[in-house]
Amino acid sequence: MTSTAVFLFALALSDTLVLFSTLLPVWVLYTWGIDINMLSNPGCKTIVHLAYCSTHLSSWLIVAVTLERTACVLFPHKVRLGCSPRNAGLIIVTIVLAVFGINVILLVIFDVNGYTGWTCAPSTTENYDLLYYNYGWIDFTLTFGAPFLLLLIGNVTIVVQLARSRSRRQRTNISDQARDTRPVSVLMIGLCMLFLVTMTPISVFLLYSPLPA
Repeated sequence: MTSTAVFLFALALSDTLVLFSTLLPVWVLYTWGIDINMLSNPGCKTIVHLAYCSTHLSSWLIVAVTLERTACVLFPHKVRLGCSPRNAGLIIVTIVLAVFGINVILLVIFDVNGYTGWTCAPSTTENYDLLYYNYGWIDFTLTFGAPFLLLLIGNVTIVVQLARSRSRRQRTNISDQARDTRPVSVLMIGLCMLFLVTMTPISVFLLYSPLPA
């Protein structure tokens, strides 16, 4: 298994966790009328924590894959030394620990008896303000802000390096052996734009549209 495969496998698990922690409770509620978040206080805290963590993990695992591809393009002769499955595993573990550590505050903020009367909400006025007016910026940065900038830089670097490599091959008269890099470039730009289009609306909405007190 290659390092890229390890990252993609972890990304698949993270995306699956996003579905289970965000959409599954809603589906169960509208199908059987059971609010999973209200079954217990630990359940409320855990589901919210996993929902935020899995979303952040997915964003940063995409960044990890992109930066790995960037390293492969910039340092093709050293890629076997650094881009190993073991190193990929260590990077994934580091990302997981960092994300779960940053979001541990959510276990304190949320309670099944939220002060607003909502099913699973901040337990006090202070926690409400902390979540929607302070933590919201952290969530925005982890979910969209920082990942998008890194994805943009990484993809632009890859496209430029591939274009330069193709130009060098053409100047040395071996263009017949060179693969057309345009589809790869379009794919990378497309992935970056797809991340922008899909993540911008929800990130901006959560940042500027807090729940009413």
